[in-house]
Amino acid sequence: MTFMAVLQSGINELLEYLSAHVLTCLVPAFFIAGGIAVVVSTGAVLKYFGPRLLSTWLTVWLRFPALS
Repeated sequence: MTFMAVLQSGINELLEYLSAHVLTCLVPAFFIAGGIAVVVSTGAVLKYFGPRLLSTWLTVWLRFPALS
């Protein structure tokens, strides 16, 4: 095999992987994020992610369940 054939094969495999990744991972993730955005209010999100809470161990224990 020539170098150009190997390079073309690698590029084709990369494009195939990216198209499968977009369909199987990113599209469902955007639907889930849209559903969460409809159900959860902005105030509830800012309660855990807002700038008012300092980075202390107490806030880490408050934020961790919300982040996961």
